[in-house]
Amino acid sequence: MREETGYTSDDWVQIGHAYSNWATQNNQVWFFLAFNALKTHDQDLDATEEIEVLDMAYEDYLNFDGVTPQQCHHAAALHYAERYFARNPDKRPK
Repeated sequence: MREETGYTSDDWVQIGHAYSNWATQNNQVWFFLAFNALKTHDQDLDATEEIEVLDMAYEDYLNFDGVTPQQCHHAAALHYAERYFARNPDKRPK
């Protein structure tokens, strides 16, 4: 997270995993939530990477029309996050 966004956290929770592409690969993608993340560094992107970090409240993100999932893993991450918050409502960002 630090390299891609410049943010760091000491409070990580694993929320799920899925196969990267179950038709052709056996590797898995793991999903985590990072709580209390802080901007502590500049991004350290490769020459061919371009990543825009959007800083907004979680509820604003859920209603944000500016970004839509580009891959099924993005949608799966949101599904796992919402499932985690349904089970742990005290952890849901305000």
